[in-house]
Amino acid sequence: MSYSYSYSISTDFVGSCSDTRKLQADITASSIATAVEGINTSGDSVVIQFAAELSAAEKTTLDNDTLGLAGGLLATYDLGCAKAGKIKAINDYRNYKLYVLKYNWPADSNDYDMDSTRQFKISATLGYINAGNTLPGDFKWRDADNVDRAFTDQQFKDFGKDAWDRAETMHDVAKQHKDAVDALTTIAAIDAYDYTTETPTWPA
Repeated sequence: MSYSYSYSISTDFVGSCSDTRKLQADITASSIATAVEGINTSGDSVVIQFAAELSAAEKTTLDNDTLGLAGGLLATYDLGCAKAGKIKAINDYRNYKLYVLKYNWPADSNDYDMDSTRQFKISATLGYINAGNTLPGDFKWRDADNVDRAFTDQQFKDFGKDAWDRAETMHDVAKQHKDAVDALTTIAAIDAYDYTTETPTWPA
């Protein structure tokens, strides 16, 4: 005979996660022998249905049988969701800095757009130069203020290398922040982690 257990997203899950497929997979892979038949969510409610009533030990494994915030697997699931949310925020911030913010090239102190279209054109131009071709003598590259800037072959290669190094550093900084979040052990610590101000610092 099926038996269900109900929880509240707002009071039992600090992270307010909704990835029930992962939770069901975690339960199936745990020491809980009673088969989980499904997990349903509706509004603030999460209902976990099993093939039979859980033993006391299985119930403890599931939620630590506590009042208030759930423990056990549910707490682990909630922690994982909090980490996933923070890691997504780090990725979004990295992409914002990479593709939305302007790049101030130190060599000429001018701002340049770095959206995906411009990065593709930079790569294509570098490919043209690296293939042994020479840029036209009147070659210009438009900056973020719509001013056409003159570039020699070597200047453009330097520009491309600096932009590439900046992007690589951006990805490296993002990874270090994500690793730091993954090492945290409480939802409070994850919520408090400010990847915009914590070291390592992001490139300009």
